[in-house]
Amino acid sequence: MYSAPFWYHWVYNLSEPALYAACLLATTLLALLVGLALTAVRRYAGDRQASSFPPGLVTAIALPTSLVIGLMASDVSRRYNEAQDNVMQEARTVATLQHALTELPATASAALQEELAHYVTQDLSREWEQLQRAQVPLGLSPALIRIGVGLAALQPARATRVVGDGVVENIQAQLRELQRLRTQRSQLALGKMDNPQWMIVAVLLLCCAAVMIEVTVHHRRNRIMAMTLFVFSYGSLVYMIATNDRPFSGGVSVTPEPIARIFTQQQAVLPNLSR
Repeated sequence: MYSAPFWYHWVYNLSEPALYAACLLATTLLALLVGLALTAVRRYAGDRQASSFPPGLVTAIALPTSLVIGLMASDVSRRYNEAQDNVMQEARTVATLQHALTELPATASAALQEELAHYVTQDLSREWEQLQRAQVPLGLSPALIRIGVGLAALQPARATRVVGDGVVENIQAQLRELQRLRTQRSQLALGKMDNPQWMIVAVLLLCCAAVMIEVTVHHRRNRIMAMTLFVFSYGSLVYMIATNDRPFSGGVSVTPEPIARIFTQQQAVLPNLSR
């Protein structure tokens, strides 16, 4: 079961520049702690000789570390793109539903379009507030429920052929698709990186920093250069993971703006829409 790290709520209240700086600072502190630990071990053992580690060991450790963390960052970025695509599909579904409602009788059409407007302007805002806190909105929104109830009330009109069966079935199909997309959006909002995965990232970074520091012992310039590259390269990967893991939270987040925009655009051009 997914278990969000305890520090996630703090992270997603930061601005993107502050989050990037925090990731760089975290990798810097890790490198400093490893360096201090290795220095203490050497002094305790009375070892003043240069490291006997072959330089190729850096590649043997750094390459798998980079691949694993890079794959994690890629997977998280893919889920972020999936969240964006999901919202765009929601926008298209809302537009299709909005158009289908205009095919109902005028009174029913106006009432159900008003409920759809309530969903776009109010229900979605409340859902996004929950998504930003990594909470899962459960069930249908009140507005979508009322649209379903309104369709059920059209049963007499369907029996007398005032409303075609195909029109109502199309609207019901769009409601089901909208619910499927909402459920999928909630699942994506939870993120992917849990505590064990972040622990793996930390251990990999620790091992990589230890090897780089040990190989460059007694070579001050090389150590500074190696640690600078370590901090900026791995700090950037950690930032990519952190900023994209919860796609509906943080400074770079997926918003409901495409849904609201396409609804407003169609509201201006489709006939019989409630104003």
